[in-house]
Amino acid sequence: MNGTDFLLGGSAWWVLPCSLLALGATFGLMPGLLLRLIVLFYPKGHPRREELFGELFAAEMGRMERFEWVFQQLETASRQGLSLRWRQRAERKASAGTSNKLAEDPDTAFQQLDSRFAELRRLADQLDQPARNTQVDATMPSYLEAAVRAWIAEDGEDPHGLPSPR
Repeated sequence: MNGTDFLLGGSAWWVLPCSLLALGATFGLMPGLLLRLIVLFYPKGHPRREELFGELFAAEMGRMERFEWVFQQLETASRQGLSLRWRQRAERKASAGTSNKLAEDPDTAFQQLDSRFAELRRLADQLDQPARNTQVDATMPSYLEAAVRAWIAEDGEDPHGLPSPR
């Protein structure tokens, strides 16, 4: 019995479990693992890093769509995320040469520090701005109100005397 008889012969019981494992890894693990690498293209603290994971695990996206979507995000992140990183690196290099040079006059030195603080704060505000979803912000209070009213209706009498629904 040679090696090809073993692979092609009757004892190829391992083909089905290995195929299922490969299929599960491809469509189950790979999109999440690839996305973890893709978000590294964006700078630290960028809101898109968290948004991508929320979009990936959204209930309305199927397994096949999820796999394709990850590769679309690779293109987007390589275009947007890397350009943001390069811009930040250039700004850091430009500001690194001037940040340690303060004037001898205290008033001028304080003005330099204030302008540097304002510049750093502007950069931090750009990175920390959350992506606002105004549609969710507008509909969420009505959903919460409906949930509370349903809970009260299920539980029975309202001890707090909330006004009746519209």
